Amino acid sequence: VNGALESFSKLRSYLEKFDGVNRIDRLPVPALKDQAGWHIFCVGNDEASGNPGAYFGDDDDCKEEEEEEGEQQETPVWKSQCPETGYTPTASLLLQMDQVMVRRVIRHLTHYVESFGMSKQRGVWIYALLARLERPIHRDDAVVLYSLLKRLTILREEQATTNPLISTTNLLIAVIGIYFEQGGGYVNVIEAHE
Repeated sequence: VNGALESFSKLRSYLEKFDGVNRIDRLPVPALKDQAGWHIFCVGNDEASGNPGAYFGDDDDCKEEEEEEGEQQETPVWKSQCPETGYTPTASLLLQMDQVMVRRVIRHLTHYVESFGMSKQRGVWIYALLARLERPIHRDDAVVLYSLLKRLTILREEQATTNPLISTTNLLIAVIGIYFEQGGGYVNVIEAHE
C-alpha cells in the first residue's frame, strides 16, 4: 500500500509541476454537464453502451437511427474524433482540465461505477483524475469520494475471487481511503479490506 501511495504522490507532483503551462493543442471535450458524453469520452462508445469489445456486433437499425439523428443535429467535434475505446488520460489532457472539470468528471464516472461496476478504463480515468484533484477536498467532493469508496469495497467483497480488476479496485480504495482520508484513516481502510 505504501509503495502505491508513494507512486500516486509522485504522479501528483509531476502534474503539479506542469500545471498552468499554456498549451496550444487542446483536445475538444464534452460539455461539463454532459454525463453520457463524458462517459463515452472516457471509456468509448461500445463500453458506454454496454457493449465492451463490440461483442454484439453492429445493428443496422441503430446505424440508420444515428444517421437520421446526424442529419438533424451536428456531431460534436470531440465525439467525431473519439477513439473506439475512449481517450487515454494523458498528462496533457489532464492538465487542460481545470478543477471544476476534474471534480465533475469524477462525479460522472462515480455514477457509472455505482450503476455498472468497475471497468479497466473507468479505473484508469478515476485514478488519473484523482491525481489532479486538489486538496483540501470540498465537502461535496468528499461525499462523492466516500460514495465511490463504499461502492468499491462492495464490489471487492462481491467479486474477490472472480474480479480481474481487483488490483485496480484495491488501488482506488487505498488512494481514496488513505491518501484522501475518506475511509477513516489508514488503520480503518486496511483492517476493513484485509
